[in-house]
Amino acid sequence: ADALMAPLSVRDFVDRHLEKEVLHLERDDADLVEGIFDLDSMSHCLRFMSPQLRDLIRVIPRGDASEKTAASNAVAKGADDHGLSHFVAEFGEGSTLTFNMAETYWPPVSDIVTDLRRALASDVRCNVYCTPPESQGFDTHVDAHDVLVLQTSGSKTWRIHDVQTELPVESSTLMAEMFPRLAGSMPDHGEPTREVVLRPGDLLYLPRGVPHSAASTTEHSVHLTIGLYPL
Repeated sequence: ADALMAPLSVRDFVDRHLEKEVLHLERDDADLVEGIFDLDSMSHCLRFMSPQLRDLIRVIPRGDASEKTAASNAVAKGADDHGLSHFVAEFGEGSTLTFNMAETYWPPVSDIVTDLRRALASDVRCNVYCTPPESQGFDTHVDAHDVLVLQTSGSKTWRIHDVQTELPVESSTLMAEMFPRLAGSMPDHGEPTREVVLRPGDLLYLPRGVPHSAASTTEHSVHLTIGLYPL
């Protein structure tokens, strides 16, 4: 965990940033994240770990097209290659592939999550996002859990907005009302007040309740979104 937070210690992170303020560690050091998850890992994971057969892959098209997750997982379950060629083609056409609960089937991610659970005494989960160049998987949104973003390959631009409700939790009235509201219209988060570009080795921490969006640059992006869930 200290290696993930370096040059901060875990204690510094907890005392100065956890549930308090956004943190951006601009390290731009690919050696820090070598072997965790990159584009080669994406294909290897689909071929040998087959999370798509457990409905753990989301397929988010570029733009306003409808999510293709259900259809893609159905293709995977009926294909001799477990959908490998299908998912690679979707990525090539601009879709973001999300590997949900990656700690349950990808050992390097499992090691990170296990270490963070111990160091932070918290429930920790991880999704891996693989995004083609010049693509955005999700609109501006708010998470009900704290987020650590570790960039492992390529680059991505994060746009951060001012907080409107501090530290919401999933059981709060805000969260209970949020999802029905999102189904009808997008809330107005205003203009972003901060923009950062993450490169391999960079780390971004967002306390829950911070509105944000992210889009890849002219190159692809692979990053871990590590959720810290308050007990």
